[in-house]
Amino acid sequence: MAWLRDTDDAYWAEAPEEEEAAVLARTLRLSLAGDASILLLDPDDVGSDGEWAAYSLSSWSGMGPERFDSFEALMRDLYAGFHALRQPVGETRDAWDAEVERARVLALDGEFDEAETVLAAAQEFGRDRARLLRFQLWIMQANWYKLPLSHLMPVDPALFDDPVFAEIVPLVYADPGYAHHGDDYVAGHLRGHPRTRDLIYALDRQGAAGAVTLRFGVPEFDQAVKDIIAGLAADVAEQAAIRSDPSPAPTATNAKLIMTVMSWPAPRDHPPTSAPATAAGSEPAPAPAPERAPMRGPAPSTKACDVAWRAVMDAMRLWRPVSDNHIAPVVLLAEPLLQAVITQGRGRELLSVPRRR
Repeated sequence: MAWLRDTDDAYWAEAPEEEEAAVLARTLRLSLAGDASILLLDPDDVGSDGEWAAYSLSSWSGMGPERFDSFEALMRDLYAGFHALRQPVGETRDAWDAEVERARVLALDGEFDEAETVLAAAQEFGRDRARLLRFQLWIMQANWYKLPLSHLMPVDPALFDDPVFAEIVPLVYADPGYAHHGDDYVAGHLRGHPRTRDLIYALDRQGAAGAVTLRFGVPEFDQAVKDIIAGLAADVAEQAAIRSDPSPAPTATNAKLIMTVMSWPAPRDHPPTSAPATAAGSEPAPAPAPERAPMRGPAPSTKACDVAWRAVMDAMRLWRPVSDNHIAPVVLLAEPLLQAVITQGRGRELLSVPRRR
């Protein structure tokens, strides 16, 4: 250990921000050669327990020094990061996997805030299942900016075979908020696995033909949701008719024919699952991500949204998870009419209702 200012590493204190540079200049260096990183203690930032604040600073992070309350907190963070990188077999991994399963049960019991806390900690240790479950909690609360689709990748390749991805893949085509600024990145990963690639190609073909069919889980729940969507579509059609023509609004049956039209990409020649490799031993070249416009259209009335929401909550008694990695009906948010219904507060209300395991 040595004072940073007295070492050959003193250049680390040359921060662009004056206050930040002043802090670094007074720190005690803890580390020697590292991955373009340095660890420090600040003697002028002392907690009530007498612990000096600690810092981790990496030239490749694109961020300034990361502060921790103590040396112990810094070490715990580094340990979690190393574990996430190496994924070693052992008690630590097994313990976090048990915690992820506990969080899944908590989430289905309606204790989603507690579940999210557990999953966040498990994600720090690199447990990909925690990432997958946590994503569903955030999406249902309309907090795509907290954990966008791009943060879901990459996951354990085996997880791509899980039926829950049939609910997640359609979100790539939803409002760009869900994919955030990682559309191509997300689509690229999804196209890299046979199951999810087939799901995307099926949606592409349906969209090009102008008849997209979303499935909302088990048959009973699927039918209930489609009835709700038909009601919302009828409301949109009625509003349009009132604005443009005083004649009677279309019936619910006709309204089903004018349900929200999604803006899908132009058809492409997608390779089949069994497409030949581009070179010996290599994977088939993924198709480029389609250029697409977000789903748009008139929103249903407030009254219709309120009615639809009560119907959604009633239909939840029919909902069932499609796998052990499914804790919320995220596919609902791939339908633009339901996006207008499920606000952040309503998403939290849905998650707080115990759901069948």
